[in-house]
Amino acid sequence: MRALVIENDPGRTRIIGDVLRATVDDVVVCCSTGALPLIGEPIDIVVASYDAIAAEHRRAFFDRFDDLRVQGRLVVYLSEFDRPELAILFGERQLMNILARSDALDADELSVTLQKMLRGEIFGVDRYFRAGATTKTLAIHGTSQRDEVFEVARRFATDAGVSSRHTELFCTVVDELVTNALYNAPRDNHGRALYAHFPRTQEVTLQPDEQIDVTMCVDGQRLGIAVADPYGSLTSGTVLQYLAKCFRKGTDQLDQKDGGAGLGLYQVFESVTQFVVNLDLGKQTEIIGLIDFRGRYRDFVVRPKSINIFDHSNQHT
Repeated sequence: MRALVIENDPGRTRIIGDVLRATVDDVVVCCSTGALPLIGEPIDIVVASYDAIAAEHRRAFFDRFDDLRVQGRLVVYLSEFDRPELAILFGERQLMNILARSDALDADELSVTLQKMLRGEIFGVDRYFRAGATTKTLAIHGTSQRDEVFEVARRFATDAGVSSRHTELFCTVVDELVTNALYNAPRDNHGRALYAHFPRTQEVTLQPDEQIDVTMCVDGQRLGIAVADPYGSLTSGTVLQYLAKCFRKGTDQLDQKDGGAGLGLYQVFESVTQFVVNLDLGKQTEIIGLIDFRGRYRDFVVRPKSINIFDHSNQHT
């Protein structure tokens, strides 16, 4: 297997190379996209700094590696949280793996992302946490448990020493993801939404074999929530459409139709450090929100965010 790295910083190039060499046979480094025509085939996975892709070469870059993007083997990382640019990356480019870079590239995050891409084992929140992390799991059978989940989430974060501001964000993410899983995810045997048209005050009770699984994790650096449903009704195209629409901030930003989950997913994205969507169509959807609560809250608010969408149906192992 052959990997291509596009980066003009020696330190980051070394980090990426070390992570890739644990999995692939050959790593090719390209410091300038102007030299891309000289890179031969095959290329099985690409890790690229968006800053290192010259603006005039970006369209050609994405066109060349469009097949890898579809397979979920194209990773781009960026240092600026530019909303119009993100609208293009999510919408026009349909890019599913964008990693944030502040002062340095997070080698652990890159490693997890690449392992999920190459091995096809995409589900589970525990891989994002260090050994010894504290975990709490809950099984949700209906809307009557929402208040309970919310309070468990608050205690979980508070007991871990997480600041009040980060705790409030965490609770907002938990509430949004659980609500979305209860109302928007359930489908009947014909794939039709069961409760998406319900007002969010109306009670919903799931079938005994259709529970929603909630997992909370914390390890002293990151606080996370994973909400998994057994319906698998969400698609990668829908997630990208929602995010692109919200980042455009146009007249279509708010999805006001009954059951519209677009604004909710966008709010989750804005509230976390890493936003992860794991999809297996018709079988399972798992959405993960990770909050890095180290440092000052004001720095957290402005730092770039990562998003990874792993679509099991598109991956080729």
